Amino acid sequence: MGKYRFKIIFILAIVALALYFLYPTYQDYTLHKELNRLSGQDSLTFVEQNEAAIRDARQKRIKLGLDLQGGMRVVLEVNVIKLIEDLAKNKDDTFAQVFKEVREEVRRSDESPVLILRRKFEERQIRLSRYYGTLRDDNSKIASYLEDEAKKAIDRGMEIVRNRVDQYGVSEPNVQKLGGSRVIVELPGVSREQEVRQLLQGTALLEFKLLKEPDVAYRVMEAIDKALAASAVIDSTDTTSLAAAEDTTKVSTPEGDMTPAELAKKHPFYALAVVNPQQFPG
Repeated sequence: MGKYRFKIIFILAIVALALYFLYPTYQDYTLHKELNRLSGQDSLTFVEQNEAAIRDARQKRIKLGLDLQGGMRVVLEVNVIKLIEDLAKNKDDTFAQVFKEVREEVRRSDESPVLILRRKFEERQIRLSRYYGTLRDDNSKIASYLEDEAKKAIDRGMEIVRNRVDQYGVSEPNVQKLGGSRVIVELPGVSREQEVRQLLQGTALLEFKLLKEPDVAYRVMEAIDKALAASAVIDSTDTTSLAAAEDTTKVSTPEGDMTPAELAKKHPFYALAVVNPQQFPG
């Protein structure tokens, strides 16, 4: 018996340790079972009285994965082709034709879209600098830039998905990259497919656009106004022009007060494009 004493003590220690780690799971189960049995004010009172114990048991309990408690496994793919297309400048028919071929080949191949794009342009003896970067950039530099942008887009996509999943409140979600452009999302214990679809498919777009300087825009509007005034084309079926002809309200301009009909004749563009009625030309 003495020779088995160490083994018995070791086994009992392992069992005691297992029970210690299993206890939070049992406690979480019993607390939630009791909570589900109650309703209304009784459930609120129960939560208030056992809030700390419920939170502690939830954090320490054994986390069950998809294989034990089920859930959802979603595979998302970042649209690298769209990203590369949006980064291009001076797009023309040749660019559109190349991108059509790239899209078709990407469906059949696991090769990087950037490498396919580079090969298609080199087959036509067209430099990538025609649409990307500067004229001094060679194909290798531009391809490296596009690959880097694609990698950053995938990382941003993973971060966005991870933030959305965390806000959804799933315990122990798993978000990881698969291959070059895919993201795997595992959500244990989740069964509401439509909610998850809306959560992950929601899109957000933030654009920054450079505007023309006011003096440049003003010169363009002046040219349009003069061209329209010179043509002196007035559509007699235009109800707006007819209403303006009947209106005798004076409009203040640098050339003096004018009726809407006079303004429409001398400055047809400004008669229609008055953003700020208090200031001519608006």
